[in-house]
Amino acid sequence: MLEIYGDIPEDITIPTGSTISVKSRSQTDVTHALHKYPAKFYPELPRYLIKRYSTAGDTVLDPFCGSGTTNVEALLAGRHSIGIDIDPLARLLARVKTTPLEEVALWNAYDKMRATIVVLLWQYPDDERIRPPDFPNQLKWFDEDALMELACIQRAVNSHECEPAVREFLTVCFSAVILRSSHADNSCAKTCVLRKRAKPYEQGYATRIFHEQLRKNIIRMLAFSERVTAVETTIPLNMSATDIRLPDASVDIGVTSPPYVNAMDYPRAHQLELYWLGYSHDGVIGLKRRNIGTEMVTAEQYRELSRMEDPEVDAMLQTLYDTDKRKCCIAHTYLRSMEEHLQAMQRVLKPDSVYAMVIGANTIAGHTFETPTYMERLALRNGFAVESYFDAAILNHYNKGNADQRMHSERVLVLRKERK
Repeated sequence: MLEIYGDIPEDITIPTGSTISVKSRSQTDVTHALHKYPAKFYPELPRYLIKRYSTAGDTVLDPFCGSGTTNVEALLAGRHSIGIDIDPLARLLARVKTTPLEEVALWNAYDKMRATIVVLLWQYPDDERIRPPDFPNQLKWFDEDALMELACIQRAVNSHECEPAVREFLTVCFSAVILRSSHADNSCAKTCVLRKRAKPYEQGYATRIFHEQLRKNIIRMLAFSERVTAVETTIPLNMSATDIRLPDASVDIGVTSPPYVNAMDYPRAHQLELYWLGYSHDGVIGLKRRNIGTEMVTAEQYRELSRMEDPEVDAMLQTLYDTDKRKCCIAHTYLRSMEEHLQAMQRVLKPDSVYAMVIGANTIAGHTFETPTYMERLALRNGFAVESYFDAAILNHYNKGNADQRMHSERVLVLRKERK
């Protein structure tokens, strides 16, 4: 195993089939740590892939951008970038993390937040404009004092007179303290209250950690803003990884870590943040239905076995169908969606350009689901060649729960669009 501390030198060739272990030194650099997000890249990996397979001024696309780690690294490397995600919180985070801001505006906002929140706390509950949004089971998730303080913080953010980019930055700082102010377990991949580790709430806690988060995030944003010039990121609305409405052959490189089937429920992981930012319970359920890898399938969909017309993939689907028909349907739906995605990427990438995917195997219905192998087979029949691949060890897990479900490495699959 090749062990690397910090940056992966861009001039090294990682041998095909090898394994690397990277001890990240960049996870809290610049805007990477503005907000917690599940299953994030460690920045050194997209940094290496971007610098090795593209040049300054190129356009980098991450079609599953999540909170924007690839997009931040593209800007820092002097590349333009595009980030696509169906999750509205992900788009907000990616947009804020990649938008440089002025120092004066940020520190003015900091002073204004401190003064305004004090006034609003005195006015609550008489001021009817200071109310938490309506969402299910509020007192299960939050102490009454926490609801009051969060409502005052949100009102201060929304009423602050500033440019839209600064307000979005403040919104991200507010969102970053919602889970920490709740009764939910901070380390669980799915938002839940663990009775054995229930968190008592101390009055004033949400307000205090918001001020701390805001101060730290301003410093991070200023460090980012100093390093970015002459390049920009676009985070389009109303696109998805299967509906990439960009011109043909317009993208120089793709770098992403797609969702895994049956592995991470992103809407549930930050459902409290979505509630506070204006998404109803029905809206969160609708978002889950649209996710690639969703478990929300109907009995009608798995009445019969569906196939992918690939002998190795279909053998696994048959095994799953014999074990758990619903899980088989989830896997098949995922593979179909990922094939649609590969076809979309093949169209928008320039000829002979690279698409680097970081993805690992996981377990479905007790069986190992070799996602990297299946992605490789689907890519080969959709206009890509496999240039190389290597495994990257996972050193830190977002999910502190079931150890049996944790992945210990991911496959970095370097695909190249074939010339016609």
